[in-house]
Amino acid sequence: MNSSQIYFLLLFFIVFCELSAKSINKEIFSSSEIATPDLIDSFIARTKAAGTNHHHRTHRRHRAMFKRNGSVGIDENGREYINCRKSINKNYAITKRCYRPTNSNDMELGCYAVWDEKNAILQQDCWIQQTISMSNCGVGKCTAKKSSFCCCFGHNCNDRIELSNRSLDNL
Repeated sequence: MNSSQIYFLLLFFIVFCELSAKSINKEIFSSSEIATPDLIDSFIARTKAAGTNHHHRTHRRHRAMFKRNGSVGIDENGREYINCRKSINKNYAITKRCYRPTNSNDMELGCYAVWDEKNAILQQDCWIQQTISMSNCGVGKCTAKKSSFCCCFGHNCNDRIELSNRSLDNL
């Protein structure tokens, strides 16, 4: 065996080992064989097994930070918070500081308000939800077209409420 043959065999062996190490057991499902929740669960399990889950959470975190930029504060301990108007009763409200739960990269901080058919505020407080649940929240003020609920980003944003063309500032 000459050196070029040994080199070729060594190269073939290295490529074979690399391909074997990177191959992932891929199961193929048809829609009649598995329900959607099971398919999602299997995807999440494969993602965690592949070690890419942190990578995707990081992207969600970057998107969340873009939306939140300037709408949250950082306390002396480095924790994110938001100040929201919180109703105590019909005639009294306070400012409440709410914190993003520790190690919850997919959670967002916002405020919300709920009112009745006469546009009387029923409840205001902090709104801490997953990023995807915050996609319809306003920035700087609470806006709603047809519902009796609104959510928003920004300190005390639920103190500024817009319903269609009407405004409910400081109710």
